[in-house]
Amino acid sequence: MNRPLNTETRAVNGITVEPITPAERNQISSNTQSIQDNANDIATNTADINTNSTNISTLQTDLTNLQSTVTTNTNNIATKQDQITEDTDLDINLLSLGGTDDTPATTPSTRLTIDKSYASPQSGNTNGEGVNILFRFPNGISGKNAIPMGNLSCYFKSGSGTTAQYAGFKIDSRDNDSFPTLLDIYHVPPGDDGASVMVVGDSGSGKIECQTITLSGNITSELFLGNITGSSVGGYGFYRFEGNSGTIDLNSVLGSAVPWTAVHADTNTFTQPSAGSTDIQITNSGYYEASFNIYLTSTALRPNPTVRIRINGADTGYLAWSYIRNTNDHNESSWSLSPVILQLSANDVVTVQGRFTQNGNTGAAYLYKNSSSNNTAYPTFTIKRIA
Repeated sequence: MNRPLNTETRAVNGITVEPITPAERNQISSNTQSIQDNANDIATNTADINTNSTNISTLQTDLTNLQSTVTTNTNNIATKQDQITEDTDLDINLLSLGGTDDTPATTPSTRLTIDKSYASPQSGNTNGEGVNILFRFPNGISGKNAIPMGNLSCYFKSGSGTTAQYAGFKIDSRDNDSFPTLLDIYHVPPGDDGASVMVVGDSGSGKIECQTITLSGNITSELFLGNITGSSVGGYGFYRFEGNSGTIDLNSVLGSAVPWTAVHADTNTFTQPSAGSTDIQITNSGYYEASFNIYLTSTALRPNPTVRIRINGADTGYLAWSYIRNTNDHNESSWSLSPVILQLSANDVVTVQGRFTQNGNTGAAYLYKNSSSNNTAYPTFTIKRIA
């Protein structure tokens, strides 16, 4: 039964029906639009639901695949962990430890720690027990069959004075089919002498080669210094006169200095302006021991020049006297100065000079050198730094 659309009241099927009002007509129109809008929303949401359902299905498939990958990787990790034992080789071209920056400190930071436990207590560890790092050159052979080339060991060092821990470091390297020690450095327990020791080679059989060694303590040697070969002895100079006899007069009023040729001289301590110079220049300040032995010959009667050590052209008060009688074939003699101590500064110049002695006899007294095998005589000068 429909209500009439006009404003008239009329009977419909015997029932009186009121006409539709304008307000009702507007409400019907609004409701109809809402129904249409809702229908459109339902269609859109249905499409979204279908899309999301597809996405959920895809994600479920991805999760299933990822779970399978995680399971596989977990199994692989477990297998690798079972394989990594103390005998396993790790093939690593570059190992970087501690990549983060450190704040500057007075002590080094720890970047690598190597642990090795021992069942015995600390006091029970014996000499030589420790941790060893082995270096190998595969040369095409991998694993445990690679060629061992070097060891770096940190080991326990014990002695008679204490049960406390002391340690040493030792470096061994391949020598054909043997593995001798290159260097062994360790602390000696206080009950012995408490010192640190460096041993070169097996039982000290090695040698040290370098440009300069500076020692600042007591030096003990089981061998005479002459057995040290291969480099000059530091702080030592030995010179001799190698010019011609009869050419340099040490009995002149103005005096003459002796020209020297270095037989053995530490050039880090002593220098000469040129070969055969009378000047010996000091490089480093310190205390020096000096002595000389000068040979002279003369045809004059009883010349007695004074031979002395001079520093920078000034007398030191260290000198020697002698004379040549020139009778009964006494026409040569020697002037000898026992070792004296000189306090010298860097760049000081040391010379040995002979000159006429006041109230002595005049006449030339010449430097004398004889290199014949049956009568060898060289004027010599020795100087060495002692402190």
